[in-house]
Order: sequence, then structure tokens, then C-alpha cells
Amino acid sequence: IQYTQLNTNDNTYLEWIDFNQFNLVKNTNKRGVFSSIYSAIWMEGPSWNLDEEAEVWTRNG
Repeated sequence: IQYTQLNTNDNTYLEWIDFNQFNLVKNTNKRGVFSSIYSAIWMEGPSWNLDEEAEVWTRNG
């Protein structure tokens, strides 16, 4: 996490997503040694486009 935070650029960065931003959360019934795997739809979607005039990222969800 620290490496990602210190080495971000315009195309790669770490973003925290709250659980309430997901829809259709389903257990895939696949398991790791210490985990269960789920699938979901991220309703807001990632930040894709930079509005350079307003200096904000817009989402495409």
C-alpha cells in the first residue's frame, strides 16, 4: 500500500471503495486459504477522465 501511495501517477493510484458503493454482491463459492471470493458491481465506477479546467476526475459508472 505504501509503495502504491508513494508511486502514483495520472493512470495508477489506490482508491478506497466503501462497501455501500457496491451492488449485486454475490459469493462466487470460490475459496482461498484465508478468504472467500465475492463479485460485485461498483456503481460509481473508477475515475477515468480528468477535467483539466475544473481539476477534478469524473467517474464513468
